[in-house]
Amino acid sequence: TKSVTQPLSDYEKEAKKNQFAGTFSEYNALVIQLGYVVLFAPAFPVAGLVCFLSNLLEIHTDAYKLVCNTRRPRYQCAANIGTWENILLLMTFAGLLTNIGLIGETSTAYTSALPISLPFGIEVTRENKWFALVIFEHLVLISQTILLAVLADI
Repeated sequence: TKSVTQPLSDYEKEAKKNQFAGTFSEYNALVIQLGYVVLFAPAFPVAGLVCFLSNLLEIHTDAYKLVCNTRRPRYQCAANIGTWENILLLMTFAGLLTNIGLIGETSTAYTSALPISLPFGIEVTRENKWFALVIFEHLVLISQTILLAVLADI
């Protein structure tokens, strides 16, 4: 006698797929990519566009991976992105310091515009150009802190 095998149902097909590994590697890749863009934007300004196009491709490959290659992940309730939010804030702070340093040290437009007269009788020359950069950095940090306090998390 011949044994007849029934075709697998959709549920059985999905049960045979690999389990979804989780979101850690997804967040990790995005934070590393953001780090390259934020920390080295003055050195390679096109990096933002390249990462945007890369993320468009990533959306489609992740969707394919979730739909076709892995089991449907179980729902896990979360109020926010957790520790990743602190990492992103640290990344913006480091990016601000790095970009101000790169612009202050390598920008010919900044140094050729000197001397600059600022309010309160402050004169920025080539000798004290870092003073103006530190003031600008503090103003940006203060505005970032105000925006974080005023804007509610969604």
